[in-house]
Amino acid sequence: MQRALIVDDDEMICELFAELLKQHLDFNEIEIAKNGVEARAKCSEMKYDLIILDHFMPEMDGSSFLNLLRHEFNGINAETLVIMVTGHMPEISTDHQVIDKTLYLRKPVDFERVKKFIKMNLVQK
Repeated sequence: MQRALIVDDDEMICELFAELLKQHLDFNEIEIAKNGVEARAKCSEMKYDLIILDHFMPEMDGSSFLNLLRHEFNGINAETLVIMVTGHMPEISTDHQVIDKTLYLRKPVDFERVKKFIKMNLVQK
């Protein structure tokens, strides 16, 4: 059973990623959080195989949440595979970059690259 958390304040983006995960990657449990605050609450209670994260969101942005996930939580998702999607992130020098089990993707999202990254990095259970 594969479990994912999609963290984005754009409902349409959440639906697109959810469909991709269900239809093409056999994820059967998908939860949605509208910002980093909601995601933090969910991640303190549940282990996820994958987290898809928007960079710009209200209340707590993706970078702040990712920092908490990797360094300040007591661990159940500290090693979880993350895909961070952003329209602007100066530290990313290409259209994608992988750092510390996190794929940083610039918008517009290349869904084929997302599928390939997940298949290469997530052991099917």
